[in-house]
Amino acid sequence: VFSTQSDTEVILRGYEEFGVRVLEKLEGMFAIAIWDEPEEKLFLARDRIGIKPLYYYPGAHGEISFGSELKALLPLIQERNISKEALYHYLLYGFVLQGESMVEGIHHLLPGHYLIWQNGSFTTQRYWRLQKQDYDAKTEADWMALIEENLRNAVKSHLIADVPVGLTLSGGLDSSAVLALMCQSSDHSLLNAITVGYNRPDDETRYSRIAAAGFDVNVHERFIKIEDVGEHYEKIIYHMEEPIAHPVLGTTYFLSRAVREHLKVVLIGEGSDELFAGYPHYRLFTFPYSLAPEFLTRHFFMKAGYIMPGWRTIANLLQPEWLDRDLLRQVAHRYDPYFSGGITGERGLHFELEAELVGSQLLRVDKLMMAHSVEARVPFLDRNFVELAYSIPYNLKRKNGIEKYILRKAMSKYLPDEVAWRPKSGPKGTQALLQPLMDKALLPRWNDLLSNQSLTNHGMFIPEKMTKYLTERPWDK
Repeated sequence: VFSTQSDTEVILRGYEEFGVRVLEKLEGMFAIAIWDEPEEKLFLARDRIGIKPLYYYPGAHGEISFGSELKALLPLIQERNISKEALYHYLLYGFVLQGESMVEGIHHLLPGHYLIWQNGSFTTQRYWRLQKQDYDAKTEADWMALIEENLRNAVKSHLIADVPVGLTLSGGLDSSAVLALMCQSSDHSLLNAITVGYNRPDDETRYSRIAAAGFDVNVHERFIKIEDVGEHYEKIIYHMEEPIAHPVLGTTYFLSRAVREHLKVVLIGEGSDELFAGYPHYRLFTFPYSLAPEFLTRHFFMKAGYIMPGWRTIANLLQPEWLDRDLLRQVAHRYDPYFSGGITGERGLHFELEAELVGSQLLRVDKLMMAHSVEARVPFLDRNFVELAYSIPYNLKRKNGIEKYILRKAMSKYLPDEVAWRPKSGPKGTQALLQPLMDKALLPRWNDLLSNQSLTNHGMFIPEKMTKYLTERPWDK
């Protein structure tokens, strides 16, 4: 049946046999393009969760172009314009709207979707939707057993490769759990783990050493200065292509560079926070915060989670030609359907799994890892594990004030208590990096971009109002 050893040929043979239904049989991360010669049609598809990006550009004369990077499509556009809708989404949420891109006319193919182009026109179709599944689980012990079994299977399947597979190790629960299960599924004497730190008091490298101490693993530490992020920020933005307001862009960039010195493939712990309510703002759904009126809970859920300005503030900062109040208000309410039945922790997780995880976390990791020719694999986002985690009752994800409670309990027998039960780093998590990044890395080197003259030249923001806004140092709040 097969004439090569390539896994790509499996996809082609599957498409020949099943057509678009081959997607039901594929697992893992992928962005696929197949030219169907007999039917004279193009088939594009993106994995269920959105781990791999895929852009497309419908031309003015019925043609279509596609690529894994935005910059591959830019030469096709004669007049490049910023999409107001994507811009507003970034200013409100800190990442670009999925389905759009910052460049008008270029689109992301949505996760769990495929596209068919034929005879000068195209359609997109959703082939997978996140839904709760039925499991034979009634007690905490039942769910713990299912978590352990499914996560172990996910890790094991992600270790299949033609080259050595290592991991990025932060010392937090997620990457440490991956380490523990990797060591049960591979010859861990050959396992390499990569850690990056800033030599700050809240640095997590101490915990990565504790996590690694119980396993026979080679840990490679790399320490960088906050100032290094500013020096490399232009490269970071070049590889990101679209803006993301995330404090660990620099960390991910230097981590990727350190990984490439030793490995080509790594497992990472991304996705666990969105599956198990690991972020600090999920405490809003616990007593006494849960007593607050729903509109306040919703406001602070977005405010604490994304620390971006509200739509009225943005409207006040934009030049008239860049301000479309109706569109801005519409984007500000884009995610209302997720909370149409009331704001709950479970609905918050659904929103973040389909929006923030894809547009901020996964895009950041993929682009900065691939910039260094590193393949980052995400076992927590294995389809079977995602469906399991999504089906676990919310009251087991955050219990007794402990975030990711049921995951911690399931993994605690493999990890030191200092790792398994340690809260997310600091009261603000990675947001604690914002102040030193702004003061030591970004403002000293790039402050000219925010001068009155620069803001006037670019014409997007009202210089006097933006200067006043920045003087108030919103990143400290």
